[in-house]
Amino acid sequence: MAGNGRSRLSGGVGRSSLSAYSATRDTGGRILDRPGLQNRHANAITSQPARRRSSAPSTASLPAYRCGQGPGRPARSVSRRDGVLLVLLGAIWGAIYPLTAVVLRDLPVSVVVIARTGLAAIVLTPLALRSGALKAVRGRWRAVLVAALVQVAIPLALLTGAQQYVSAGLAAILVATQPVWAAVLSATFNNAVRVRQMTGVLIGLSGVIVLFLGDIDIGSSSGWAAVALVAAAVFIAAGALWVERTLSDVPALGIATAAMAISTVVIAPFAAVVTISPPPPSTLGLLLILSVVSTAGALVLFYTLIRRIGAVRANLAGYLDPGFAIGYSIIFLGDRATPTALIGLFFILAGSYIGAMSR
Repeated sequence: MAGNGRSRLSGGVGRSSLSAYSATRDTGGRILDRPGLQNRHANAITSQPARRRSSAPSTASLPAYRCGQGPGRPARSVSRRDGVLLVLLGAIWGAIYPLTAVVLRDLPVSVVVIARTGLAAIVLTPLALRSGALKAVRGRWRAVLVAALVQVAIPLALLTGAQQYVSAGLAAILVATQPVWAAVLSATFNNAVRVRQMTGVLIGLSGVIVLFLGDIDIGSSSGWAAVALVAAAVFIAAGALWVERTLSDVPALGIATAAMAISTVVIAPFAAVVTISPPPPSTLGLLLILSVVSTAGALVLFYTLIRRIGAVRANLAGYLDPGFAIGYSIIFLGDRATPTALIGLFFILAGSYIGAMSR
């Protein structure tokens, strides 16, 4: 989500809550609760008392609504399949950083960003049209526009630009603060701050401080790049929360397709003024992987996890991608991980885990 587009889509994509969901459905797909429709579906609501009570907090699993899913959605734990998807997402996100580092050797930032969003939109659009996923986007363009800007366009530009000045591994570590920011935003908008949660946030932020004091020259271009990477992590986290709260009933494929298309239009003017020489075929191949797999595929997978297990827990894939990114960078780019970077990573991941699991 990200990831760079994590953004992760970042890289990244990237993740907490802003308001209650507009609808809740039972296993049969019936609407159980939606403002303005309670009377029409009164029988469906009253006939499911046990199911509705099951969304109450439980010591056996994290209450889903405390992870930003809204009080109307039934809680669900992380299944084995969800765990596999989280690992897969972490591996895909981790590849974003070394891939970006390589393609930036031959292409400018704006071209890399628009190639990622444009190629992703081209790949996703036929799939979305065939499945009818874009129908749910109609009438929701304001929410989709915000999601595209906050979760895709802005963090992608920040992440890609920053990677000109910092290593792939360090970029991945800083973007791994997404769960910390998700916990902060979730606590802020839910007006529920817990001691353990804030302890996790402080531990995670201490890892960022370790990195800035050890491996980053604050007054240089690498310092500003590090700030941009942290800002990208905040945007990705916020975008995930926005998607979860405003577009929970829209198929992940529809959101991803619309977000990529809108971001391409937004970034196009910046790419149009850049002149480039034709890159080598190897760079084009890596750019294709970066766009189709690590951008389009990762975004759909991330949105799917948001709907399955909630935004905060979907961000837990961020625990894994720094390790994958560092491993890829060591193997393929010849980079090395400094002791300071590993210490900072430990604090960031520990704080993220404590903060996310305190809900």
